[in-house]
Amino acid sequence: MTETIPAPFFREIVGFSGKLAVIDDRACASPLGGNKARKLLGGLLGEARAHGAKRLFTCGAYGSHHVLATAVHGARAGFEVHAALWPQPETEHVRAVREAGLAAGLVAHHVHSTTTLRSAARTLAIARDPKTFFIPLGGSTPRSLEAHAAATRALVARHPTLAGLDAIVVPFGSGGTALGIALGLAQALGDRGPRVHAVVVSAPAFGSTALAAQLLARAVAGGLVGAGTARQAWRRLVPDARFVGAGYGHTTRPAEEALGFARAAGFELEVTYTAKAFAAALTLVRAGERAAYWATLGATDQRPR
Repeated sequence: MTETIPAPFFREIVGFSGKLAVIDDRACASPLGGNKARKLLGGLLGEARAHGAKRLFTCGAYGSHHVLATAVHGARAGFEVHAALWPQPETEHVRAVREAGLAAGLVAHHVHSTTTLRSAARTLAIARDPKTFFIPLGGSTPRSLEAHAAATRALVARHPTLAGLDAIVVPFGSGGTALGIALGLAQALGDRGPRVHAVVVSAPAFGSTALAAQLLARAVAGGLVGAGTARQAWRRLVPDARFVGAGYGHTTRPAEEALGFARAAGFELEVTYTAKAFAAALTLVRAGERAAYWATLGATDQRPR
């Protein structure tokens, strides 16, 4: 069963003469919104129920918002939630995300060079248990694409001016959010409308593109997306690897500038995904383009409620 999820809201950012807007997805769910919650509530948790699962198993870096969202919404849906976690550059934000996941009941399996054989065997056994439903990296599956496609169609219907934008800017990690938005635009507008400016957050850049291509091919093969719509979506997906810096989780000067600007405008960023994407959006509008930044980040101070 797929839950009814509110569409993101659209607002222009003052001071950019109508050239920069925010598509804000923080309120799509409670107590934790954002793109990862949309994927979970828009299909992944329903798939787990249909499989008769009693636990969820996923994976990500220590500061993974996908893992946090799975812990929060999975527990609220009655699942035991496990995740394989690996290190990333340690920041206050990363610590807050990890601690929020543990507070929500996450069972963490730390994957690093000191992992013992016994611990690895136990983790593998849990992941392979028939009552375990595996959610891949980032929550990106062929079925979860529809969650963002539906949100995009609703936005276009509510705000026809979106068709006149040059770009919708979004982080590009496992590919599901960016590709879902591209599919929604293709379904609503055909070949018209903005490109999806997908800001790569890890190196090498072709990794995200390969994951997105595989997702789209599986969606077409499964009959979830028509071949023509898939081609239209793929044409409008434009990866941008200029903002990665030293790699996943490492900050950059443009990202730090974006953090400060966004804070003044009233919304939160972090350096792994969203600050790099917002830095790209600032670069585009300073070059004269009209862009909307899709704000994917949910709040991080969550506790079980």
